[in-house]
Amino acid sequence: MCEEVIKEVTSSVLKYKLPDTWSKAKKENNPITAEDVVEAIKDGKDVEIKNAVIEGPFILKSVNVEGEVTIQRTTIRGPIDWSYATFKRVLNLKNSIFETDATFIAVTVEKDIFLDEAIFCGKAKFSDITV
Repeated sequence: MCEEVIKEVTSSVLKYKLPDTWSKAKKENNPITAEDVVEAIKDGKDVEIKNAVIEGPFILKSVNVEGEVTIQRTTIRGPIDWSYATFKRVLNLKNSIFETDATFIAVTVEKDIFLDEAIFCGKAKFSDITV
């Protein structure tokens, strides 16, 4: 169980974990921007975000994702378009909540994708996904 805030940004990783004991309101007051996450992914970093809130448009359209992406128990606030993206490593979105529309057209995941208990509140468009 995570009881401390972990924020780590290096040349190879973006890690942002909030304590399991934090309330929804406290997490909402300490969001990470989608822009920061997208920049880390485009830079080839491994991304690990747990028990957090991501705010803003989360656009990875046509991005070649080299690092592992783990976004667990996290609320994503903002439109998502990962169309034509290729994930070279594991994509883990377990227990995350997508509050707005999410588009995944012609996405390729070369390893595994985990969507266990993920919730899509807006329109979720999945088409031509290759795993």
